[in-house]
Amino acid sequence: MNEFTAVNQDLDLTIDQAVKHIAEFCHDQGLESSSETTLSLLVEELISNSFKYGAAAPGSAIGLELRLEAGLLVLRYRDAGIPFDPHHDLSEDDREMSLEDRRVGGLGWPLIFDLCERVDYVRDREQNVTTLHLAPK
Repeated sequence: MNEFTAVNQDLDLTIDQAVKHIAEFCHDQGLESSSETTLSLLVEELISNSFKYGAAAPGSAIGLELRLEAGLLVLRYRDAGIPFDPHHDLSEDDREMSLEDRRVGGLGWPLIFDLCERVDYVRDREQNVTTLHLAPK
């Protein structure tokens, strides 16, 4: 397992650090650049959501674990934000509506679900734990 932890202080810095961690993991595992790009996109979305909507206290940590398991990339993400289960707490998917009728934003989680084979969520010790399973590319 490959782990990364960052303190909730600066969005851009945290994303940059996480993306560097992903690059190292993919290099060490011999994964294609497309897997690195997909993992980076997913993590950027998760971190952005934590900072923008999660209401985690400044100084709280986010955690990222990466591993290969049964032929899948597994990304486990933790944050100390408000409880958020993506299977139950999302707004209605409005991607089929006309642009005029759509709300601004709301594309991140549908993209995550589209890119992953499976998305799991649990609330554990006052943390959101989201686990993404995706096929290496």
